Amino acid sequence: MRQILNNQQLKDRVKDFNENLFRTGREDEFEMPYQRLRILNKHVRFNAADYGEIQTGRLFRYIKKIRRHYLRILNADDDEITKLISEFNRIIPVDRINEKFWKDVVRAMRYNALRDQEFLKILRPLGIKTCVYCHSQLTLVVKKKIAKIRNEARQVNVGDVLQWKGLLELDHRYPKSEFPFLCTSFFNLYPICGSCNKAKSDNPSGFTLYHTGPLLNVFRFGLADNAVVQYLNDKDPEKIKITFSHVDPGLPENEKLASDYDKMFSISGIYGAQVDIVEELIHKQQVYTKHYNKALLDDFESLFPDQGMFTRLVIGTYEKEDDIFRRPLTKFIQDIARDIELIDDQGNLCQLPEKG
Repeated sequence: MRQILNNQQLKDRVKDFNENLFRTGREDEFEMPYQRLRILNKHVRFNAADYGEIQTGRLFRYIKKIRRHYLRILNADDDEITKLISEFNRIIPVDRINEKFWKDVVRAMRYNALRDQEFLKILRPLGIKTCVYCHSQLTLVVKKKIAKIRNEARQVNVGDVLQWKGLLELDHRYPKSEFPFLCTSFFNLYPICGSCNKAKSDNPSGFTLYHTGPLLNVFRFGLADNAVVQYLNDKDPEKIKITFSHVDPGLPENEKLASDYDKMFSISGIYGAQVDIVEELIHKQQVYTKHYNKALLDDFESLFPDQGMFTRLVIGTYEKEDDIFRRPLTKFIQDIARDIELIDDQGNLCQLPEKG
């Protein structure tokens, strides 16, 4: 729903991660992708019949190109991925790649190893704790195994994390079955929940997670006209109607994108069940007046060194748009809080007392 800024800092972090991929925490006999791809190329030469009617030379060139452009593939962002797809399609068109071939390429590139261990090492510092599609489920990286003794040879100290566990699934924006060479490319891997992964499968969602900016919001939640007034009249939650739309709904293609996204990930169903949260926000908008907020800030000044923490207390989650991946439902709560003028566009309470 909201994109992540693909700035130079992120690109540098991804590049550093990929340059050391599979090189730490692995046994000496661990076969690197480059080795596996070389073995696969030899297999292709003598077992071309396993891969249907594709010419042996094309199979060989496809794998050879992965080896030659390995780091480029790993580091490729959306623009570079588009170029790579065009280049690989000239070797073997997507519609001619059979199951045996793409599975062998994915296996050679060590996707399972990346999914189970390596990718978690870069995902956790990024602070993505929610499904990037529905934003309603956690996607966590947790500690699974911790060192109990020191190992000088491996430079391991007591308390060091030896193994992480990912409570999430990875979606390939460009599916492995069509673009196996992208199976371990960082910018092609989206951390999501199991429900969204099942719903999307290999179908395109129309949503790109990493973007160069400046606008990063793609969709937004809101309330139907007069929903707040109608609810306050009789406190009937049935009067609360939640809307989901593109941030720029005027264009037909944007309306279709929002509609397709809604259907694919059951957005209306998920968030239509959150009426109680909207009720609470409406009540808070009535209760947290400027006078009441001033009294709380004066009485508990030591608890609120900045007003951001106070805003978090009021709305029940993070107040800044950059933090929506840190807790489920945060985007929904922020959007509704803005819609009813509980917070402003910067994430500040609208009824904060004047400073000084």
